[in-house]
Amino acid sequence: MDQDCLNYRLTDEERRQFETTGLLILEGALDQEQVTTLTAAIDGLYHTQLTRGHDPRTALFYPNFIPANLLFASLVDYAHVLPKVWGILAHLIVTPPAGVPRDDATFGWHQDSGRVNLEMEARPRPRLSLKVAYFLSDTSMEGCGNFWVRFVELGRGLIAFPALLALLCEAGYDGWILDDFDYSAYAAGESSIANLRYLRHSLGLVGRRGHAGWAG
Repeated sequence: MDQDCLNYRLTDEERRQFETTGLLILEGALDQEQVTTLTAAIDGLYHTQLTRGHDPRTALFYPNFIPANLLFASLVDYAHVLPKVWGILAHLIVTPPAGVPRDDATFGWHQDSGRVNLEMEARPRPRLSLKVAYFLSDTSMEGCGNFWVRFVELGRGLIAFPALLALLCEAGYDGWILDDFDYSAYAAGESSIANLRYLRHSLGLVGRRGHAGWAG
C-alpha cells in the first residue's frame, strides 16, 4: 500500500456528507494529466469496440475493462480515494481469504449485489459495499458521459423532507402533498411499504387528517 494513502483518510465532514446524502464527491481527485491520459485510454477502448461492431447509438457496457490498460488498474488503490472507501466501510473484504491460492475463478476484491441482495434478510440491507466512479468530463454538457439518477425511496435521497415539511407548516399550508415516484430498484410492494413507513413514522403525515390514500 502506498503510505501516501494516510494523508487522505476520511474526515468527519466527509463521513457526515456520505451518511446524509449517500454520496461523497471528491472534486479534483484526479489531476489534469491523469484526466488526459485516462480519457485517451477510454477513447481508444471505445473505438476498438466500434471496429468490433458496437452500435454507436447505444451505451457501451464493458465491465471487465481493467486488463485493457494498466492505467485503469492504478485507480483501484488510488491514494486519494481508497482511504475514503475503507473509512466508510470500516473494513476491507478481500478475496480470496489469506492462505487460499488465487485461481481463474477468483474475482478479487468484489461484492456487487448479485445473490447477496436476494438472500440478505434485513431491509434496508446492511452496507456491505459501495461504488466508486471517476468522471473525466463535464456531465452538464451533452455527449460527455451524461447519466441518469434513479429514484430512491423517501428519506434515502438528497431531499431534506423534515425541513421542507417544517417550511410548509410555517407558511400555514394545509393542502395535499403529492409524491410522484417513477422508478425503484425494489419490487413495487416493497418500495411502497418503505415510502409509507417513512411518511408515517418519520414525517407523521399519514393519519394526521384521518385518511391516507394513493393512486397507482
